[in-house]
Amino acid sequence: MRHGSLFGSKEYCEHIKSKYLSKKKLDVEIPQKRLVLREDDLNTIIRKAASVMECNISDLINPKRISGLEKEKRDILIYVLWNTGLYRNYEIAKIFNLSYSSVSKQVSNIKRKLRKESQIKRMYKKINSLFKT
Repeated sequence: MRHGSLFGSKEYCEHIKSKYLSKKKLDVEIPQKRLVLREDDLNTIIRKAASVMECNISDLINPKRISGLEKEKRDILIYVLWNTGLYRNYEIAKIFNLSYSSVSKQVSNIKRKLRKESQIKRMYKKINSLFKT
């Protein structure tokens, strides 16, 4: 038994997830769906994202002395994680050594930048591709 509702091998559960569950639209009425879709460890996702964005993880998770392009990459990653609906602000904040309110602030900043800056849009699309199912 996996996730309290699926019976079978890991391969069977992956087949069911890929066929019936989508990370594109999170159904808040089905809390079990969040648990199933969160199967990937947050640290693993951040490692994959850092690889896609061609940056060092330690640069993203250290809030001291981060600026310029590295800060934008971190903020885009924060926004993508937040936008999936799979992770709460305090979970995201803990990974990046930020406060809960900093996550909200960075999300607002990236939302604004996505409307105006094409470079930010390109980076967002690149990292958001990790979350397509």
